[in-house]
Amino acid sequence: MDVVYVIGRGSKWQNNELRYSLRSICRYGIGLGKVIIVGDELPEFVNEDKVTYLQCNDQPGDSPARNVYRKIAYVFARTDLDAFLLSSDDHFFIKPTYFDLYPLYYKGARMPSGSEKGIGDKRYTQTMADTGRYMEELGLDMRFFEGHTNKLYMRRAWSVMSDSLKRWMSGTEYGISTNAPMQACILKLFPTFPCQYRKDIKLEHLNTPEDRKQLKDANSFSIYDSAINSGVAEYLAGLFPGPCRFEKTACW
Repeated sequence: MDVVYVIGRGSKWQNNELRYSLRSICRYGIGLGKVIIVGDELPEFVNEDKVTYLQCNDQPGDSPARNVYRKIAYVFARTDLDAFLLSSDDHFFIKPTYFDLYPLYYKGARMPSGSEKGIGDKRYTQTMADTGRYMEELGLDMRFFEGHTNKLYMRRAWSVMSDSLKRWMSGTEYGISTNAPMQACILKLFPTFPCQYRKDIKLEHLNTPEDRKQLKDANSFSIYDSAINSGVAEYLAGLFPGPCRFEKTACW
């Protein structure tokens, strides 16, 4: 299974999130195919001979949802991929995982379809509400597929949603997320596709027994920006100490 990373222009951690994420899929990704990185610029440590890089810039001032949508559309337009796992640079595998058998993960019973409080800031809340309304329009499974996991993308599902996605991206304040509709559309096309509940694991720190307990049975996790100064950087450096084949040389 190929893996696509959608990245922006740099990070607060000098792109080390991507470095360790690449090392994690090299070490634990069973059935890993090509790696495609799409974004504004390729970090200097990445070996261009080992990845496919597609330059697609964020539009200044546009919302995250629209920028991510634009980059995913670019991947489908510029490659012949029929399916891939979409990853973020702050997502790390810590146990062997069969990528070709990766299920659709959901973390809650239902997507919001109104501006419910308590799911994030105003922009995220509105984006999720509009995404829920979009999924209702298409008659899709309304489970909350927005957890911090890799997401399966299929060209067939993208083709089904393509015209309506364009309409909702331009017709809403912040655009909509493509992750939940994609997972639900795959499930509609392939009703027997494995679909599993997964407790969301996104760490703000890794310095308490409770933090470690969360990782005990997990195959992967993601992090908030603040986590790099709260135990995660040391944990990842110890888990993935050397460069992988997607890097030019070690950074230290």
